Amino acid sequence: MSLQSPSRLIRLITRLCSPSGASMEEMERLLDATRRSVFYYLALLRDNGFDILRRNDRYYISPDSDFLRQLAGSINFSESEAVYLYRLVSASDRTALSDSVRRKLERFYDINIFSGQPLQERMARNVERLCYAIEHKRAAMLVNYTSAHSQSVSNRLVEPFALSNNDTDVECYEITTHRNKTFKVARMEKVVVSDQLKWGHAVDHNLPFTDVFNFSGPTRHHVVLRIGVLTYNLLHEEYPRAAACLRRDDANHWIFEADVTSYLGIGRFAMGLMGDISILSGDGLRDFLRRRAEEILANA
Repeated sequence: MSLQSPSRLIRLITRLCSPSGASMEEMERLLDATRRSVFYYLALLRDNGFDILRRNDRYYISPDSDFLRQLAGSINFSESEAVYLYRLVSASDRTALSDSVRRKLERFYDINIFSGQPLQERMARNVERLCYAIEHKRAAMLVNYTSAHSQSVSNRLVEPFALSNNDTDVECYEITTHRNKTFKVARMEKVVVSDQLKWGHAVDHNLPFTDVFNFSGPTRHHVVLRIGVLTYNLLHEEYPRAAACLRRDDANHWIFEADVTSYLGIGRFAMGLMGDISILSGDGLRDFLRRRAEEILANA
C-alpha cells in the first residue's frame, strides 16, 4: 500500500474538511489501513501545509491551513472577534440560521469555552470585558481572583494588555505589586473595567516568554529531542505551537528543538512517550525525568 496514494489522500482530506471530521477508527476504515498508517497519512498532510486539529476523539483539517488559504480566500476573525460574534449570536433568538452560525464559529475558531455551563459562560463574559479593556487601554479589577500559588482569593487591580493561550490567560501589569503577571480567566469571578482609570504603566508592559507547553517564566532551557510518528502527531494535537520547532530527520522521525521555561510541561508529556523519544540535548531534562521515575518507583 502506498502511503502517498492520491485517491486515499483525497478521501482523507475530504472527510477531515467536513464539519463532523473523523475519528481514528473511521479513518482506519476509510483508508483500509492500520492506525500506524493513518498516523503516517496525517504526518504527510501536515508536512504539506494542512493543519490537523483534534477535538475530543475527532480529527479535522483547520480552515486556516496554509494549503487551504492558498486554494481559496477566506474571511478570518481573531479569537477575540470570534468570541464577540459568538456572544451576539447566542443572545439572539434561536433560529436555524443562528444555530448554523454558532456551530461554524465553534468549528472554525475552536471556541471551546462555550457549552452552556456556568463556568464557561463566565469565562466568555470575562474575555469580552478584557478585550474591551485592552482595546481602550483601561485598568480593570479582577474580582475574587483565586490564586493557586498563595491559595487565596482577592481582588486584583491590573492593566490588561494581551490575551494568550487561546484566550484562557491574560497578561497584565498588576498596579499594586508593580509586576507583570499572567492571570487565568477561569479563576476570575468577574472583570470590572474602569470608566476613569486608564493605563499608566504602558512602558512597563512586557510579555513573558511562554514555551510551547504553555509554561511561562524568565528562565529558558534548551532541549533537543528525536521523536517518532506517535509523538509527532500528539505534539501537533496537544501543543499546536510546537509545529514551528519540528524538522524531519528521516521518513519516520523528526527533531524537536526548543527552549522551555520549566521541565514540568515537557517532562509530563515525555514521561508517557519515552519509547518514542530520544533526548539528544538537555541534561536538565534527563535529570528531571530520572528523578520523577525514581519517585514513581519509590511510591509503587
